[in-house]
Amino acid sequence: TDDVYDHLDTMQGRVKRLESLIDGILHYSKIGKIMPESVDLNAMLRGDSKNYPDSTKVKFIKKGSLPIVYGDKIQLSQVVSNIISNAVKYNDKEVCEITVSSTETSNAYEITFADNGPGIAPKYHEKIFEIFQTLSEKEIYESTGLGLSIVKKILEKHQGSIRVESNGKLGTKFIITYPKVLKS
Repeated sequence: TDDVYDHLDTMQGRVKRLESLIDGILHYSKIGKIMPESVDLNAMLRGDSKNYPDSTKVKFIKKGSLPIVYGDKIQLSQVVSNIISNAVKYNDKEVCEITVSSTETSNAYEITFADNGPGIAPKYHEKIFEIFQTLSEKEIYESTGLGLSIVKKILEKHQGSIRVESNGKLGTKFIITYPKVLKS
């Protein structure tokens, strides 16, 4: 009957969500040892932007050059990929614009990923980095609530940090502070 098919569809959706959740927990638990090497963030951004080849839907703007940092290439790739995929996934504009820039202080780099999406209300700026937290209903966007907590954990393992700036109305900036030198 139609009811049986509806129940089967619901079960399949929940199984997929559970698989995503288990996969995310595994990624979160594996963040440990860092295998440091020189990482060119310009090349990493170019590589990740190839996942979004339709420039009528997603537009990347790079202001200046990004730094070459020292860290675990796979983990840092996950940070960049996660921030970009969130910007695309939650964007409510016809064209998702992601602007990436970098500034330098005496002992760190500040790398900013800014998007033109709906923004994040200030009251959620800390909550979004907590494990299993999402701001949207699971029926609207498939999300495990692990992505930004993984990003935060990776950056902390690299002696860096991440913060968000947004008025909750237009656009979000994720600002990464990354050390010039990793301490042993």
